[in-house]
Amino acid sequence: EDLTIMYPMYAKIGYIIVDNNAIYHNYYSRNSQRNLLFGYKFENIYNTFGTLKLVYDEYVKMGKLEEYYYELEMLFIRNIFERVNNLSDSVTDKIYRYKFISVLLDYLEFFFPDWNRNKYYLKGFKLGEITDRLRIYRARKIISKIQRKRVNLSLEEIYDKYIQIEKMYDKTK
Repeated sequence: EDLTIMYPMYAKIGYIIVDNNAIYHNYYSRNSQRNLLFGYKFENIYNTFGTLKLVYDEYVKMGKLEEYYYELEMLFIRNIFERVNNLSDSVTDKIYRYKFISVLLDYLEFFFPDWNRNKYYLKGFKLGEITDRLRIYRARKIISKIQRKRVNLSLEEIYDKYIQIEKMYDKTK
């Protein structure tokens, strides 16, 4: 995953050089968030959960969590909201779609309880990608339709909850 390499690397380096030569090829695997043909399975969602946790843990290990708190929080928001949009497009049953999204929000709130007060999120996420702004705008609309209570779950409980919802959803197909 790009996340596990790029973001901790950015925190450790002193400067970045821009090279206009195309030297990187992005390959979308079967587990890719962007590949909607194969549906959603826990192992695919775990790519997001596990990767974000690895990045978070790396910043804690480097002692840079406080310095990059808002940026990491925005990284979590961006990736969780990408999943929210993908699930909204692929899970036709509204009840299950909202259950899946609720677990994604539980995960986000585990690490960043006040994520919806993030200064970048509130100001429209100015990192330059129109797709990110659109993703956040669209996910905000989706989330506003969900009535949920904030719960304090462990990561293991969040993972288990997601697996249970997925199993129930698979039985309805």
